[in-house]
Amino acid sequence: MTARQLIGILPFIVVTAFCSAQNDSIKKSADTTHFFSKVGNKITAKRDWLLGIMLNRTPETGFLTGLHYMQFFKMSRDSNLRTSNFDFTFSYTQKKQVIVMLNNTLIFKEGKYILRGTNAYKKWNEYFWGIGNDAPESNKELVNFNLRQVTQRFSRAITSRLYAGIQYQYYQLSEISSPSGGLLDSLPIAGAQGSLTSGVGAHILYDSRDNVINSYKGFYLDISNYVNDKHFGSNYNFNNFTIDARRYIQIFPRRILALQAIMNFNWGDVPFKQMASIGGEKMMRGYYYGRYRDYNMIAFQAEYRFPVWRWVGLCVFGSCGEVAGKINQFNTRNVLFTYGICFRILWIKHERVNVGFDIGVGKHTAGSYGGTGEVF
Repeated sequence: MTARQLIGILPFIVVTAFCSAQNDSIKKSADTTHFFSKVGNKITAKRDWLLGIMLNRTPETGFLTGLHYMQFFKMSRDSNLRTSNFDFTFSYTQKKQVIVMLNNTLIFKEGKYILRGTNAYKKWNEYFWGIGNDAPESNKELVNFNLRQVTQRFSRAITSRLYAGIQYQYYQLSEISSPSGGLLDSLPIAGAQGSLTSGVGAHILYDSRDNVINSYKGFYLDISNYVNDKHFGSNYNFNNFTIDARRYIQIFPRRILALQAIMNFNWGDVPFKQMASIGGEKMMRGYYYGRYRDYNMIAFQAEYRFPVWRWVGLCVFGSCGEVAGKINQFNTRNVLFTYGICFRILWIKHERVNVGFDIGVGKHTAGSYGGTGEVF
């Protein structure tokens, strides 16, 4: 028995020992031990869950620690049905931030229906530089707030790869505090005193990926919108339109070129926290999340992923992006760039689940990021 299997069956051994003491039966204890050992071996061999301690450092959080639990399962006995999962995170950071997050991806009815969403609470603080692609470093100020967010999307299969459906987003920003006389305190910025937005929208999704967690090949195109309106309970009226396109090319076995382009457009009375932003762990790694924000954003990134030795892998990436107040204001002079390297360890082989660590570098900035799964 491997060390990983032994750790997995420890709870069963404890239960077995307790039963043995209560019944004082050596034979029964042996039989029970054998039974629970088989169960434990089966669970750990299948490895359909992941529980780990999070240790990380990012520009937004400083040092971060917490617990991360992922559960993988299928909604039916159909072996061809793609894997569903729950992803729960609780973390606390050096900057006294608290994050509680539950993500869900449920695939059922022979893959005809998908319910995917995020439910989150954050007690947070982050830096704010203002709005625009040329916001100066001297604008930097620390903003504290609480965030409650619920986003759920229901999709219906039109064909085996094409989905369409509806989506809902609730976004509440409260208990905001910022420096007296600073940007949020002195300028007429939407959402500076808090905001509650509630939006309903539609989406079309084409997905031919071979694996939703770690794709080797396929294409992904997500076109969606939200209409935030007082009739849905929103305090701000604005529209959002997003395009997310991804392509995965297997050049050689387990050597993958992954490409992603994102366009995020907003119009109306948009709270500053819901504007299109550059930076963070998902796009433009290396830049502080929200370092640049505005009504519109266009960004692109590419990764080359390859194995190094057995369950150890690497990838290199590059990305570029820009924000603008109006679509016709995008230009090549304001494009920002980042590049970096990613370290990967294959943790659950049959689901291709990696844990890893990324380092991104931009202009006069750098950041490190860790977690489970791929960035895209």
